[in-house]
Amino acid sequence: MAERRMISKIISVSEKVGDLNNIFDMLLFTWMIPHTDDFGRLTGSPKKINLMVIPHLEKKLTEVESSLIRLHNAGLISWYEADGDKVVQINDFEKHQSGLHKRTRSKFPDPPEHSEPFPEVPGITEQFPEIPSELNRTEENLREEKVSKEKQPKPLTTTADELEKVEKAYSQIHGCLGLKPKDWPLVTSLVNQGISSDLIIEVMTERHKKKIEEGGKVNGFSFYTNAIQERHAQGKSQDRLGFLDDM
Repeated sequence: MAERRMISKIISVSEKVGDLNNIFDMLLFTWMIPHTDDFGRLTGSPKKINLMVIPHLEKKLTEVESSLIRLHNAGLISWYEADGDKVVQINDFEKHQSGLHKRTRSKFPDPPEHSEPFPEVPGITEQFPEIPSELNRTEENLREEKVSKEKQPKPLTTTADELEKVEKAYSQIHGCLGLKPKDWPLVTSLVNQGISSDLIIEVMTERHKKKIEEGGKVNGFSFYTNAIQERHAQGKSQDRLGFLDDM
């Protein structure tokens, strides 16, 4: 999955974008684009979008949800549910992106062909247009789909997946509900640097255990950041040395 996306200058004269009455809707729409996979899709969870796309804006989940509804009704995105998970599809994504011939299979299911508009009221996400469940498909279709999936490459892990893994591990290690709001920008920055959630969790586990054995206490995720970056740098250095040894 690419680290950046193209935003065409025609967005400035787009009638759909211009008709949005809320500047936050415009910002959220454009800021979601760099976080999409090669098919223009990303998680549709308001919580994950809030943490991944706009971590510094301190928006309520109801505000994010309302904005997604307006963007869906404006035809700029398709916000739908598949297999119990919410998904955002940036409409007309392929028209404005290059290099998509190299893209891999999306981890998100395709959007439904026809999406009904939502009422302009937050908190009604149970009315998502839903993709037909596998129970409604024939056994033959399921077999063909299974064979097709086995031949395709596995989808890449998204930033949202990595953040979710780190939060879950942090909660288990510290016996708390999750990361604090001030911690999310730190975690997001590490993941965006290409540091895997596995490495972050490994360092957290080691450092937390050592701190507790010393009789100390960890007061936030910032306690781990330097150690994580050092471990990541060591790994990159070892990779370079290994490459030179193979020459």
